[in-house]
Formats: sequence, structure tokens, C-alpha cells
Amino acid sequence: DEINHEEGDITDLFIKKFGGGKVFHLGGLAGIPFTGKTGFAAFSHHVPDGGHAFILQAPHIGISNDLKLGQYTRDGQTNDGSACGAAVGALGHCAAGKPCPNLANCGADYQMSYIINEVSKCMECIDESYVKSGNDENARQAMLAKQTHRIGKEMLDSIV
Repeated sequence: DEINHEEGDITDLFIKKFGGGKVFHLGGLAGIPFTGKTGFAAFSHHVPDGGHAFILQAPHIGISNDLKLGQYTRDGQTNDGSACGAAVGALGHCAAGKPCPNLANCGADYQMSYIINEVSKCMECIDESYVKSGNDENARQAMLAKQTHRIGKEMLDSIV
């Protein structure tokens, strides 16, 4: 979303540092490379002969003007919104004790369903960081970002 592509953000800095200015998005919600092996093959056909590719895989995490992790102060909006909204939404779903969606029949919202299923597997770790921090929501959001990075990296490692 717009958070990842503003002047001075990491993708902008990499483009300026390494040149080229071309970005091929492999990802989806929560920075997870949902395009899979097919998307990676398509991407690889865009690399110039003798050229190189730089792969950046990571979720984003918002930091509001009030320094709250998992929230972002967007231009033109009165209230802070969540960022990464998918990861924060999955955390809320799991924390509320709702059942995980069945991935076999969730085609209309596969990415979010996948994220909920994966976040559910690491709720103990996320909750532990919250409790150890003295119930600091920033610690919970930081651990959520760490876990969504791990989820995305594991998927990318299975592709490459």
C-alpha cells in the first residue's frame, strides 16, 4: 500500500541506491510472497540478460504519530489505522478465539485466511512477548511483525 512506496521509504531508497527504478511485486498481504513459484518465474523473466535481481521480503509495521506500533497516521484521515492491517486483523481474529478459516474453501479471501491460520500457530509466542513486557501493546505488535516476517521468509525459501 501507500506506506511502502512513499519518498524516503525503503523501496524508494533501494531504487535510488541501486538504480533501475523497476519494481516487480511478488507479495501480497502481510508481505507474504503469495505469487509463489509461478510469480517468481514470471519475475525472473524480467531481469535483463547479465543483470541481477534484488529481493526484499518483509512485512511492514506502522508507527503512529503517538509511537504506537501496528498503527499508522495516514494523511487526510482523522484516526490512525492499522498497519499492517492484515496482520493486525489476523491477530485480532485469533486473540478473540475465533476458529481458523478452512483453506480448502476460502478462495474469495485466501490470503487473509492463510494469514489467520499462520498467525494462530504463533499466538503463544506473541502472547508471551506481551505478558513479559508488562502488557505493552507495542511488544505484541513487534512480535507480530517478527512472526509475519518469519512466515513470509519460510514461503520465499520454499520458492527460491
